[in-house]
Amino acid sequence: MDQARWEKIVQWPLLAASVLFLISYSWRVLADLDGPRNLLTLVVLVAAWLVFAVDYLVNLYLAPERRHWFITHLFDLVVVFLPVLRPLRLLRLVTLLPIFQRTPGQAVRSRVGLYLAAASSLLIWMGSLAVLDAERSAPRANITTVGDSVWWAFVTISTVGYGDYFPVTGTGRLVAVALMLGGVTLVGVITATLASWILERIVASGRTAELLVRHPGRGHTGPMLGELNDQEIDGVLHDAVIGRIGCHAGGQTYIVPVSYAYDGEHVYGHSGSGRKVAMMRDNPSVCFEVEHVDDLGNWRTVVAWGTFEELRGTDASASRELLVARFAPLLATAGAGYGSSATSSATAVPHLGPDGTPLPFRPLPDSRPASGAVPKPGPGPVRAHAPAPHPANHATDGSGQEAVLYRIRLTRKSGRFERS
Repeated sequence: MDQARWEKIVQWPLLAASVLFLISYSWRVLADLDGPRNLLTLVVLVAAWLVFAVDYLVNLYLAPERRHWFITHLFDLVVVFLPVLRPLRLLRLVTLLPIFQRTPGQAVRSRVGLYLAAASSLLIWMGSLAVLDAERSAPRANITTVGDSVWWAFVTISTVGYGDYFPVTGTGRLVAVALMLGGVTLVGVITATLASWILERIVASGRTAELLVRHPGRGHTGPMLGELNDQEIDGVLHDAVIGRIGCHAGGQTYIVPVSYAYDGEHVYGHSGSGRKVAMMRDNPSVCFEVEHVDDLGNWRTVVAWGTFEELRGTDASASRELLVARFAPLLATAGAGYGSSATSSATAVPHLGPDGTPLPFRPLPDSRPASGAVPKPGPGPVRAHAPAPHPANHATDGSGQEAVLYRIRLTRKSGRFERS
């Protein structure tokens, strides 16, 4: 099992554990429980801790580069040891809402806004519960009710701090420090988002004005170079069907063109289990490049960086359907000559069989041949005495190799253009 599949399996159990923890901890603090109900909430809290701890350890074990994963996921480690932060896992729900499944450029500000609102609410509520639990029975405490603790959490996370209520215990002060840091972080995110929006508007206005100046008949002064914005980058990725993957392993760099489909977050592709796949399995950090060239003075190019993930089971089936949906219209409009010549078909569109069908999309028989038997010729290119393909893919790449369905999770994108 790889890390991507594990994360997909535990996604909803972790969200459920977060909800149960939030309910149990709130009930435990607000109702001041004792007896069986107190024991019940304690069992739920411990079970939630175990779920988060197991998830962290399994992810660390499955990570291709464990040291890098450990350094970049310190917050997950903090969540394991600081119970009050576990409900923040519910922020993952933001990315699951259909409204946020658009392209990153279209959804980023809405997603950030909802993140801020949800994170602020969860931090205020969990902070107020934690400080109330620590303070209400302490001598000289002034935070002894829910109203007092919620008010104190509001003014603390906003970094205002009226001073009318303040913690007197060590635990309460630690909670105060955590809320202050959370408040400063949220203000920083708000400022950065606002600055990004203003800068994008300035750049867009400047680009429009410069295009008007360079319009034919209005004083053309030469080519214009610039950077593509998020929407333009996604437009190039969506429109193209051929890109280049750059991978590096064993001291060698390999760049190869591939046909692909793009869903706004991942690049999906298929390949035989050759050099490219072997190198990406060895080092999943890859580069992806796409370009659209009208002529030497008018072009757009996008370079993206991401992580290779090999797909199996339902993920492989879903990616196959996405690729079929992307290429089927192109095959239908490219002409009826695909079935007439295996050579011309394979040259025009990669991975085509003699009948014009994309080979990775053609299912092979599910049953294995009897021991020692030679498989009968079927609709797909099966080699004699070869084992049946992996049940997740059930396809070959046309050379008899098992087809590998994969995706590249894009983590960073950059684009440039020239217009004349």
